Amino acid sequence: MLLKKNLSLTARLTIAYTLSSVSVVLVATLYLYWSLVHALDYRNQNFFSSKIEAIRSLLARDDGGRALHFRIEKEWPAQAAEIFHIRLFDKNGRVLTESPGETHIFENLFSTDQIYPGKAKADNSKLVEIDGQVFRTIIFSWEQGKNHYTAQIALDRSEESLFLKECRHRLFIVLSVCLVVCTVVCFQIAQRGMRPVREMVQTASSITSSNLDEKMLPNEMPSELARLALTFNEMLDRLKASFDRLRRFSADIAHELRTPINNISGELQLALGKERSAEYYKEAIGSSLEECSRISRIIDSLLFLARADHHQIELQKEQISVWKELKTVLEFYEPAATEKGIACTLDANNDLVIAGERTLFQRAVGNIISNAINKTGSLGRIQISAVQEDNEVQIRVKDSGEGIAPEHLPHLFDRFYRVDASRTKGSGGCGLGLAIVKSIALIHGGNVHIESKVGVGTLVSLSFPGKSAPLLS
Repeated sequence: MLLKKNLSLTARLTIAYTLSSVSVVLVATLYLYWSLVHALDYRNQNFFSSKIEAIRSLLARDDGGRALHFRIEKEWPAQAAEIFHIRLFDKNGRVLTESPGETHIFENLFSTDQIYPGKAKADNSKLVEIDGQVFRTIIFSWEQGKNHYTAQIALDRSEESLFLKECRHRLFIVLSVCLVVCTVVCFQIAQRGMRPVREMVQTASSITSSNLDEKMLPNEMPSELARLALTFNEMLDRLKASFDRLRRFSADIAHELRTPINNISGELQLALGKERSAEYYKEAIGSSLEECSRISRIIDSLLFLARADHHQIELQKEQISVWKELKTVLEFYEPAATEKGIACTLDANNDLVIAGERTLFQRAVGNIISNAINKTGSLGRIQISAVQEDNEVQIRVKDSGEGIAPEHLPHLFDRFYRVDASRTKGSGGCGLGLAIVKSIALIHGGNVHIESKVGVGTLVSLSFPGKSAPLLS
């Protein structure tokens, strides 16, 4: 079993092709040999039948058996192309006639109980070998008039036996040569057939993270491998996309962490450069703490996303009143909106309920509202609503802000992606807010969708599995 598992595909194909080819040749050869033997047997049976019919015809003559004696003892031995021997018995077991000078052959070919008609029965022909000679024998008994006759016929088949033996010898040689030739040819066929696979292996082995653009060519491959090549190319595309995201992600992390660390380093270097007042040291420490908080928020967000990606977040689900939680989050962000002159409204039925973790729900909605406030100018408005659609609760946050260009919409949930590429502190956030929103929605079995039009505003739809039900007081 171990050897079978370790066999290469080329070896397996070679063995299969060889066995198939040799089996076909073997079956064809055996059939031809059987046909030859059958034809010879048929010929022998016809010979026996013709002799029996001749004997019966001669016995029917009213000449006292003289014609029969003449045929068996003189004419047939002199003219026959085949060497054969005949002996004829009457019902009393008396020899009526026999081929001349061959009594010992009959004694060796036929047993004693086959001589007497009373004990003999019609028998199929048999092959018997004596003294290196091969005979085909037959015993035939019949009634003719009031008499009963038994004929013993022996046909010399020594040459036929040698011919068949030579045929078997040559067929064995042919099959042996065929086995060798088929093995070599089938190996070449298997090697040629496996060439596209070897090319695929060579291509795959040469692909690294730096040359994921290299592709296999399915149009140049057999149809059986073309689909595999297409699937492999699709996998490379996914890997390339993942590597590209990973590169951008690494660069974004480095950029986001470098800025606050540089700020902290600069503040500390200035503070240590010369004697400063206590007030200056207090401001430097406060600024450094602010930057440390920023780093901590980035790290916490990244840890949350990593745990969400690996399904390591265990939800502490409870029945959440959507209206109550939306009101709580809005009250938290309302002062920031009022400061910018933004009007916020809430429209939701108080019977909407979802099963989820309260803090994560508040975090997701809070990130959306925070983004809406940042993107909405003075005297703008933000409309928050919640509706029941089938088995989902849709939370919608619509703002009248500047809107988002269409080319940015597919990337808004990518980590560290921001429409404002300048990455200034004032541009808001670090580009992880919407990624966290999507992760929270997904782990609750929901989703998030964004629609936006430049100069009109943005609509964010956050869905959770839920239902309308009276809340327990």
